[in-house]
Amino acid sequence: MKRCNLCILPSSFPNIKFNKDGICNICLNYKEESYKGKLALEKILESYKNKEKEYNCIIPLSGGKDSTFVLYYAVKMLNLKPIAINYDSGFQSKLAKENIKNICEILNVPLVIKANKINKKMIKEVLLISETLGAFVHICGNCEAILRSISINLAKKKNISLILWGATSIENTEDEYISKTTVSGKKIIINLRTVKKFFRIFPHAINYYFLRVLQRIQMGIPKKYIFNIFNKVPFPKNKIKVIYFFDYIKYDLVKIIQTLEKEVKWKGPTNQEDRFDCLLHPFVNHVFLQSLGISSDGYIYSNIIRNRNLRRSEALLKENHIRKTVEKECRNIINELDLKNYKMPIIKKSYN
Repeated sequence: MKRCNLCILPSSFPNIKFNKDGICNICLNYKEESYKGKLALEKILESYKNKEKEYNCIIPLSGGKDSTFVLYYAVKMLNLKPIAINYDSGFQSKLAKENIKNICEILNVPLVIKANKINKKMIKEVLLISETLGAFVHICGNCEAILRSISINLAKKKNISLILWGATSIENTEDEYISKTTVSGKKIIINLRTVKKFFRIFPHAINYYFLRVLQRIQMGIPKKYIFNIFNKVPFPKNKIKVIYFFDYIKYDLVKIIQTLEKEVKWKGPTNQEDRFDCLLHPFVNHVFLQSLGISSDGYIYSNIIRNRNLRRSEALLKENHIRKTVEKECRNIINELDLKNYKMPIIKKSYN
């Protein structure tokens, strides 16, 4: 399978084109990330550093490299006094939990954990839907909405007006290129044309919707976003300031990992430092591999390569590791949920 000579996007990626040097159109059109800088961030933070307050910001913490680095940097470099908040979906990896425990103890940061027991039932239903459709769908469920809501609710409860958010555009897999592909949901509509499949899916879809609504109620998602389960929960425009940390501080993959390993005993799996905190993430990689010929992580690696933070050879090693392990990791969760004789969606051999 042909790949871009700069990033690792394959020829199977929709609408990809290569120039005479083997460079893809996405690389040719890519604009390298720019950052506002530490000084600009410190200037904004001045008004939030109330010395009389015990804590002055909320930081969501998953145990992955990005959120852990945000917490480390906030305490050590910005002199903030944060409260960390974690959402335990029931599928949080053991390594992520260890990372969360270590950094909070080392930095003496209080930790609030919000958990919900519905998620496993909900994932079981969506996996049964996916089996009929022949592709994993909506595995991530309410997680983003829940994380936003619990962060906002904790900020309100503690009278804190600042949230530091660790998302970065480099790791965005909902951009203009992905939105035009079958990953965005078009494949589901095509498969639902058959009445037989529709009636097979229907009871699981009803259960899934009910469980997802119930989970949104239990986790404190605002009322107007409860019943439209695909609605994202926006951040408030007033009273609480949300700062996207990596809009200001350069996203340097190697530096982030080296700093965390040295300073806060952070650990990540070999060749898979990304998204290991959630045991459901392999399903997302599987969807991308099945539809696009590259994993979700591999798509992100391509962005990191374009920003000169990762060698192409290293990205290929990571991508090949994902390809070798993704089906086994998905199967482990399927077995844990006691879904016997489950028929896995198939990744084309030509994509391997």
